[in-house]
Formats: sequence, C-alpha cells, structure tokens
Amino acid sequence: MERNWHIPTDKKAFTLVELVIVIVIVGILSTISVSAYSSLSLKAIEAEGASLLSFIIKNEVTHQIENGSFLGILQKTDKSDELGVDLNISKYFQTFQAMLSVDDQGNEFVLVVLNGTYKGQTLTMSLGRYSLGSSTGILKGQEATDIAKAMRIASNSGKDNGGNGNNDKTDNPNDDKSQGQGTGNGNGNGNNG
Repeated sequence: MERNWHIPTDKKAFTLVELVIVIVIVGILSTISVSAYSSLSLKAIEAEGASLLSFIIKNEVTHQIENGSFLGILQKTDKSDELGVDLNISKYFQTFQAMLSVDDQGNEFVLVVLNGTYKGQTLTMSLGRYSLGSSTGILKGQEATDIAKAMRIASNSGKDNGGNGNNDKTDNPNDDKSQGQGTGNGNGNGNNG
C-alpha cells in the first residue's frame, strides 16, 4: 500500500522584506513613545515642584501673618522647621531658599527658589509673592532666581499694563496681539482691531 503524500506548494510565511519593515515600524514607534514618556516624566516632576513651591509659599504667608514678616532663608537647605518643610521626601528636589526683598512702597516680597536634578539636568523653579497677595506664578530656569524680574511680574499680576491691551506684562507698541482695541469716530461706527 503506497501512500501518496500531498506536499502543499502554497506556503504561507513572512518574507525577509516584510520582517524588516515590521522591525523598522516597531523601532520608530518605540522611539516616539520613549520621547513622549520622557516629556511626560518631566511635566510630572515640574508638577511636583509646583506643589512643593505652593506648600512653602502657604507656610511663608502663615509665618508672615503670625510674625509680621516673611521668613528669609538665605542658604540653600533641604529642611526648615519654622516652615514645616522637609525636602527629603522628594526624589528630584534637594534644596530650596527663600529670598526677601522690599519694593519702593515698602511692601515685602518673598521668592522661594526650589533646586533639583533630573537625569543630570538641573531643575530650578520659583514662586514669588508680595505681602499684599499678588504672586508671580511658577518661574523656571534662569528667570527663577531673578528677584527683580519676579517682583515686576508679581506687581503686574492680574492687571493690564495700560499699553496695547494684550496683558502680556510688557508694553510693546509693535506687538500685534491687541485684543478688543479699536477706534471710533463718535458716530457709533467703530473699527475693532
């Protein structure tokens, strides 16, 4: 009894070219996802820094209310018992300092600067506040330690600069970001820009 083996000639398999294309596509997708992950990681670390700065500023305000002035911390430190701050709980931020200044009207200003590292990169963030309540918002990089600039930002916070209507804290007449400015001729006909 003889068996007749049927050998299929219609083989289904991947070719070398198809495999190379799949490997290239997977490589591109993994590169994109790694860079997106790094960006998200940095944003999460900056959010942690903003939270720490907010906590320290709130404690500075409490100190100012109770003692009549902000607490200045000139040396970079990881801990302040007076403010209830201990940065040893943070993985990325190691030190902070609180710089004090007074404006021309005698209003006290504190700039809290937070320092840290992420993958060998230096992170510097700050938050400034006047005793009257206006603040800078989070500042990053080199401008984070510029107390004069922080004071200007805080003094203009929430107010239009009286310039061209763009509320970007600088008055540049060549700036075309004006919103709602217009000229009218008194007849009810106006040209809104």
